[in-house]
Amino acid sequence: MSPIGVAKYILTAAVLVLSMFFGLRLLFAHDIRREAWRSEVKRYAYFSQKRFKTLTLLLGWGFLLLALYVAFLQVDKLVGGDE
Repeated sequence: MSPIGVAKYILTAAVLVLSMFFGLRLLFAHDIRREAWRSEVKRYAYFSQKRFKTLTLLLGWGFLLLALYVAFLQVDKLVGGDE
């Protein structure tokens, strides 16, 4: 495997791990944690509690779907689907 291929694999693995971590963190955050995040975001843009919770849940699902897609691509490449 070439060094560029190794770097690409490491990058996709990092995207997989980080998106899985952030997705689970956003989905299963407590309301106190969400309120702390919202107070940080309020400096730049205002969101109501309900809208911010919806936004974090949507972002969490988006990150999890991204992780699943990257995992699918890695498994597909290991099986030999890109011939």
